[in-house]
Amino acid sequence: MAERGVVLSASNGAVRTLDEPSAERAALEAHADQLCDTAEALARVFRAGGRLLTQSGARFAHDAAHVTVEFLHPVITGARALPALRLDATDEVSAVDRLRTMAHQGDAWLGIGAFEDDPALVAGASEAGRLGLLTIAIVDGESTGADADH
Repeated sequence: MAERGVVLSASNGAVRTLDEPSAERAALEAHADQLCDTAEALARVFRAGGRLLTQSGARFAHDAAHVTVEFLHPVITGARALPALRLDATDEVSAVDRLRTMAHQGDAWLGIGAFEDDPALVAGASEAGRLGLLTIAIVDGESTGADADH
């Protein structure tokens, strides 16, 4: 019998198999095509020698840091590390300055958060797009305001 994957629910610590109905599974299924397109675009960035630059607002700082670490130190044994940097930007000016300083042509920018509540995140997305980076947004719930490629 094939081994099943599991999802750990952070809210109550319960472990469920992926074949059980869950909000997480429903969300993944609803956005499967978008997730695959984004993964393929990011893979092209890495194959071409680009890096992932992550940014978030204060509420999502841990998430952006965690994503960065997962690329630098993959949990899968034998998987190669991929170049990723965390950009700490608390306002629009620092977001733009850090991108202008750190970004190279061919990099990707990943923003995580509630874009409509975070001018620094909006400025980061805008500057990353202006610099020609692949832009990816992971938004909070029904958040709007993310002008990104994915």
